[in-house]
Amino acid sequence: MESCAQCQAPICISHLSLFKRLSKNQRTKVVNHVIRYTLKKGDVFLNEGDDLSQFIIISRGRFRAFRNNEEGKTKVVQYLKTGDFIGQESLFDKTEIPYTLEAIESAALCTIPAHTMHELIQSEPEIGFAILSELSAKVNVLEKELATVHLESLEVRLMNLLQQLSQDYGVEEAEGTLLHNPMSQDDMAMRLGVSRESVNRKLKQLEKEERIALLPKKQIYIHKM
Repeated sequence: MESCAQCQAPICISHLSLFKRLSKNQRTKVVNHVIRYTLKKGDVFLNEGDDLSQFIIISRGRFRAFRNNEEGKTKVVQYLKTGDFIGQESLFDKTEIPYTLEAIESAALCTIPAHTMHELIQSEPEIGFAILSELSAKVNVLEKELATVHLESLEVRLMNLLQQLSQDYGVEEAEGTLLHNPMSQDDMAMRLGVSRESVNRKLKQLEKEERIALLPKKQIYIHKM
């Protein structure tokens, strides 16, 4: 645990998009209540089923949220990066976290106890509106993905997913983008609502068409079209 004075994050959480609409004084109020944690690659912050009683913001690094099924197989629910947040459920009711949160690289978290967030929102309603605005943006993305399930082909949805991932995990090069894909084919299949075999076949087809190149260590080169 460290204080804001010791923070090594590349940007203060008060400047993240979540709080960009707040005044300087309002952002200061938020920062004054932050409890910070630093984690190494592989560190688990919360385990599936733990009480979720805090608002959590990723201030540095990346995390994966995963669940283990009855057979013991790991299923990644989502990947989180700097600026993302979880724990909004705890602002409304006592709840348990539905997945395990693990750092996939050196990372840092800014947390605020749920009861403190209640007090901040009551005194500064703009904080509540900021959270609602970001949640609305998340819902819009999910709704767009759901809307394309039956309207768009798997090829289009898969390429859209790769393009989305490349925004956070890609490196632009002269002839395209090198994607350091954080998702396994099982993860992509679950995200797209299809079988792993379907994803595998479609990736190989896209490679045959020279739209992508499948590389070692889950890397994918996306050619410019």
